[in-house]
This record gives sequence, structure tokens and C-alpha cells, in this order.
Amino acid sequence: MIVTSDLAALDRVRGCLEVDEGAFAEDLALMTPGVLDLTFSAGHELLATISYIYPSFIRWRGWSSDARLVNPADLIAWLVDHGWRAPSQ
Repeated sequence: MIVTSDLAALDRVRGCLEVDEGAFAEDLALMTPGVLDLTFSAGHELLATISYIYPSFIRWRGWSSDARLVNPADLIAWLVDHGWRAPSQ
């Protein structure tokens, strides 16, 4: 579990979650669960939960399909910097 309130770290992960908006036209719904959930909250209020689908997609319930990350290596690097180990391929 990664828990942080460091604004620089949160800003960096926000940038890592940039999606390829053109990929929504493909209407991808991968038949796999995410490898981890990124849960964002303010105090006790849940703001969003984003499922990370290794290595290059994310899922959010507000979208009709899964979204391809623009720079998946950036998210992987952020997660690893915070103690996460990528699943073996």
C-alpha cells in the first residue's frame, strides 16, 4: 500500500495518469482485473478509484471503456519509486 499526502508526489502521479483520448474511440474493455487500485481521497471522502491494468491501461468507472496511458513507463516508475514491484510477465 502506498499512502502519501506529499503534494509533489501527488502532482507527479497525476501527470502519470494522462490518457490517450483517441483510444476511447477503440472502446476497449479489457477482460482482466487491474493489478492494483489507486484510491484518491480528501480526508475521509473518496474522490476517485482508478484501477491500473499492467502495463499500460487504467480503468475508471466514469468511462465507458479502459484508457491507454500516454506514458505507462512514467506510472510504473512512480509506483516503483514508492515501493511497488511490477508483476512478472
